[in-house]
Amino acid sequence: MRQHAAEAIASFSSCPDDLFQPLLELLNDEDAKVVQTAMLTLGRVGKDKSEAEASLLRFTNDPNPLLKETAVVALARLGRIDDQSVPVLLKTLESTDDLLSSSAVAAIGQANDSQAVKLLPGLNRNLETGQNRAFKRSLTALLLMKDRTRQSLDRIVTVYEKVPKERRPDVLKLLIELDSTGGHSLPILAAAIQDSDPEMRKISLWGTVRTIQDRDVLKSHLEKGLNDSVPEMQVSALKYLHAYANRMPDMFPQVLALTKHDAPRVRMAAVDALVPFKAKSTECLEALNYISEHDSDPEVRAGTYYAFARMDLEFASKAESLLERISRTEEDTKLRNSAKLALMSLRRRLARDRGAMIPGEELGR
Repeated sequence: MRQHAAEAIASFSSCPDDLFQPLLELLNDEDAKVVQTAMLTLGRVGKDKSEAEASLLRFTNDPNPLLKETAVVALARLGRIDDQSVPVLLKTLESTDDLLSSSAVAAIGQANDSQAVKLLPGLNRNLETGQNRAFKRSLTALLLMKDRTRQSLDRIVTVYEKVPKERRPDVLKLLIELDSTGGHSLPILAAAIQDSDPEMRKISLWGTVRTIQDRDVLKSHLEKGLNDSVPEMQVSALKYLHAYANRMPDMFPQVLALTKHDAPRVRMAAVDALVPFKAKSTECLEALNYISEHDSDPEVRAGTYYAFARMDLEFASKAESLLERISRTEEDTKLRNSAKLALMSLRRRLARDRGAMIPGEELGR
């Protein structure tokens, strides 16, 4: 019960005055677990309380190793990180005590620039050689530190080359999150897009789209994604391509070819990816019309109806005529209803463009 009371106080961003004294009293509890929880709570909510640091400092020489370690972590959450506390914080990342280790991660994550300089070498070592718990928690801490971690990008690149293969996906994600321009990660992304592991290729493609601005690099990686042997990778590339279609009109034929892929989910993604190619709207309309009549999968055919509804408004009248015809002649009830919904969506777009309302929508306003 007393431990739960301390945990409840931790839900506040700062400790209410009427709860601060009871929290301090829990530091004298006979149950070490209650005392530990109270200390960690004090570290979380006691920043604006002058007594908090003094109350915790007396535990830094406690004969109970758990309480001594907890005091260092709680003080670190209050911003007190020095040469003596750094080794303790890093060691805590290996702990089986989730409450203690998560508090250590939070404390490291809020470290200032000078404190980060002291912490980064140990965190990077944990990426390379730390046991699994320390590895995962160091990743989280480095992400929380983000701006301060960027000073260590060169080191993280070196770590990536040395870590066991099973750790590379996580370290690559970290690099992508930190390297906003791709200057450090580009060589790794270029190698990873050709990795035998599909997960690495998928991460590489995501990282390229997220960080790289160079059109030729983007195009090269997107093409590799479209040509990948794994359907999920092709679907990802098709989705990413939406944002670049107008910059890369020469990729339209590759997308069009994927509308004939064996996997329906790839054909569906390819149908969606055709529409953003504004310069190819005529070819797109012809392709969608053919697919809407001949594809063997009902969901892909329905997808073409909604693609019609998203066509450039210059081609809206043709798309509207096609949807009207399908709405009248399609024998499958579900597909016919899908066509009607797509037609309604297209007419809403047209009405908004004209500043008017479509029939039957006046009452809905």
